[in-house]
Amino acid sequence: MSIYIAIFIILIFALIFIKSKLLKSIFLYIFFFTLSFLTAIRDGIGTDFENYYYIYTEQWSIFSLEHLFQNTYKQEPLFVYLGVFIKTLGFLEPYFFFFLISIITFLILNKAIKNFKFKWPIHFWFLYFCFFFLNFHFNTIRQGIMVSFLWLAFSYVPSKNLKKYVTFIFIGSLFHIAAWVFLPFYWLLKINIDKKKLFLMSVIILISIISPFLFLVIDIALRVLPTNPLLEALRFYAYSYYLNIGANSYKNASIGLLIYSVLLLIVYRYRERLNDNIHGFKIYFNALAFSVFLSYVLSPIGVLVERISGALNISLLFLIPLLVIKISNDKRVRLFLYIVFIIYGLLILNANMNKKDLYDNFQFIPYKSILT
Repeated sequence: MSIYIAIFIILIFALIFIKSKLLKSIFLYIFFFTLSFLTAIRDGIGTDFENYYYIYTEQWSIFSLEHLFQNTYKQEPLFVYLGVFIKTLGFLEPYFFFFLISIITFLILNKAIKNFKFKWPIHFWFLYFCFFFLNFHFNTIRQGIMVSFLWLAFSYVPSKNLKKYVTFIFIGSLFHIAAWVFLPFYWLLKINIDKKKLFLMSVIILISIISPFLFLVIDIALRVLPTNPLLEALRFYAYSYYLNIGANSYKNASIGLLIYSVLLLIVYRYRERLNDNIHGFKIYFNALAFSVFLSYVLSPIGVLVERISGALNISLLFLIPLLVIKISNDKRVRLFLYIVFIIYGLLILNANMNKKDLYDNFQFIPYKSILT
């Protein structure tokens, strides 16, 4: 745990003392390298570590098409071939592969930040470390790198560059097929979500909370309809890991989701002030709005909605700093908001550090390295 807290404290000092644009860039590249190195040398950290270790050492061998068509784990092709290529170079253990995936995730997402012309990158990466680092770099690494390409695609929405948007969605899908779910967001992120649309979304959310009737009907229908090949395929998909229809998963309102809902309303309340000279504000706001909306409405379908909302929640890393910096010019108010900002980050980091796996073991603490 101490190594995570040390990085947290270093980021606080960077927030306070680093003002020069050049020094910020130097600090961030050191930050990316350091965290990628910690990702590379970890030993048994993260629920998926053993799976990825086994896949790399036992399943992948030489550069061959069989990894696309006969791969037991059915990973996406670019993820597979990147790992196979690295192993072909002589790296028989997956540690350099972990490093490369991690550093690519950082650099692509940092490119998206630059495209958005976001002026507070250290604030962004402070929150990223607290919210997403442990999961995206130690566990769901395919999703992590996909999300970075997804937000790079999002960064081309303001300039209406559909070609680049589709290109980076495609590249992201080569690491995680779920990237294609976000293709319609090229248009959804450009919608002007006004008071009427927010009210309509709120009504739909309320209906979804008090009456998960639709999923109950689907559940019953899938159980009683006669068997045929098409229905068998649908039944398998519906009861699989991603949709999970019929499971006891009606968790409409977690504490985190309630906090995000409140943040969404606060951002809407101060939208004119926050949107002042901010290049990608509508993208951030719409992404958070759809994240909250889908998290409530689609909560019964399990992991799939977590994948979608998790990707869209990157918007928080843009919006929360804007709230802290632009909501008031009063120095005392801003100091108070910075204190809340840091405490909130610490609480999120602590919650993530203390996550347990299915066997009630801590996933991320204590940090263990192959060097010790």
